[in-house]
Amino acid sequence: MCWYEQLDEKVREYLPDMTMEREVPLSRHTSFRIGGPARRLAFPANREQLVILMGLAESCGVKPFLLGRGTNLLVDDRGLDTLVIKTAEHMTAVRQLDEVTLEADAGILLNHLAVYAQQHGLSGLEFAHGIPGTLGGAICMNAGAYGGEMRQVVTEVTALLPEGVRRFTAEEAAFGYRRSAFLDTEAVVLGAKLRLTPDDPAAIRRRMDDLMARRRQSQPLEYPSAGSTFKRSRWPMTAAAPGGCGRTWGCFRRGYPQRAFGLKFDRLPEEERGKLIFGITDRSKLDRIINQLGYDPRQNLVLHVNFGLLEDECCRTAFLRGAFLAGGSVTDPEKRYHLELDTGHAQASREVAALLTEMGFLPHSVRRGGSSVIYFKQSEHIEDLLTTIGAPAAAMDIMTAKVDKEIRNGANRAMNCDMANVNKTIDAALEQKNAIQRLQENGRLERLPEKLRQTALLRLQYPEMSLSQLAEKCDPPVTKSCMNHRMRKLLEEAKKL
Repeated sequence: MCWYEQLDEKVREYLPDMTMEREVPLSRHTSFRIGGPARRLAFPANREQLVILMGLAESCGVKPFLLGRGTNLLVDDRGLDTLVIKTAEHMTAVRQLDEVTLEADAGILLNHLAVYAQQHGLSGLEFAHGIPGTLGGAICMNAGAYGGEMRQVVTEVTALLPEGVRRFTAEEAAFGYRRSAFLDTEAVVLGAKLRLTPDDPAAIRRRMDDLMARRRQSQPLEYPSAGSTFKRSRWPMTAAAPGGCGRTWGCFRRGYPQRAFGLKFDRLPEEERGKLIFGITDRSKLDRIINQLGYDPRQNLVLHVNFGLLEDECCRTAFLRGAFLAGGSVTDPEKRYHLELDTGHAQASREVAALLTEMGFLPHSVRRGGSSVIYFKQSEHIEDLLTTIGAPAAAMDIMTAKVDKEIRNGANRAMNCDMANVNKTIDAALEQKNAIQRLQENGRLERLPEKLRQTALLRLQYPEMSLSQLAEKCDPPVTKSCMNHRMRKLLEEAKKL
């Protein structure tokens, strides 16, 4: 029996509630949308499941690969013949321990954690708002930006070692520049405690928005990016964004026009804000581009997707980016989640939908008037597509809006639940009071045992109190269950009348 068959049996026996999938393309779980199938892909829901799963994997002779959000991860197209464990799917719990301390699982996204802290009036994670990835990965590499680092807020890390689970202090974590004691070791980060500073939520939000604005101004977030791969230097640095097939497609500073197909742009944008338009109007240049794409400029162009140009992942991504710029739109996530690609050409729409499906997306299609529309309504799918086409900032905005909605909905649910409990308590107290009054009117109250009579008089005296509060008023005090038992006896006596 091979290792994954053994693992299947053990998971069914010891972790029946945990989700584990077979032969899953990792291109669906990486930001670059690349990667062949994982033999097994597991989604632990909490730390306990992850620890048990690691032990089961060891007993089957397989070394798992830990996966967070899958940001900036390069996976072989041949796939991974191992167990891949993704923490970012369900292992995302976070709670506030005291006025300044949060405890969170390793799979929570830094963006979500920063928003949670802001909503609870805790400052210190503003720098993390724009960093992709999970808390576990951020701790391993001591992630940071704009003068902030994880070591400034992390006070304790819980990690799984070969010998068992252990808690590390900040000193023992040995945070350094983009590294820690957990990097390049067998340690698996399970979660951490973070000490933050109380502050006004509105002020925290302004700082987060300011940092995000600075990030958008200084970095080409509209293009695919693998993030920073340098160490800070006192020397000036230049940057370029690579496009498909080794060509450079962007222009990042006025006065320094990039070349596309070895040609200069005929028109550059007049301003550096808003939509930047780089134009080529010279007919000979256009013919040269069309020739390099494999078309004959003397013939009519057919409205089909040329899949021969889309064999490489980078070319597919560039094509989808152009399709979105030509006919795409995203609804305000505060209202609802909706992204669509609109075109008047039905065959081209079907072919784009087929391309999206092949890349691991799940598009829906509909005819609307004279247009063919490809659309997505799941927030996770919209985030993934925006990240793929080079709009991670927009994807983060959707994540933030989703977290805000979840927090508001949670507060509303808690308020509704509290109100329902209050109404239930009032109804029960009214029923008890009416029953006691009937006993009193019929002269039965005085003939009841002393304890029941005391309970009845307390209810008449304090009709607004809960059972717990009435129990404390008794002499001597009793438990809530005892008080509930006495009230049931009173109701039974009243029914006999």
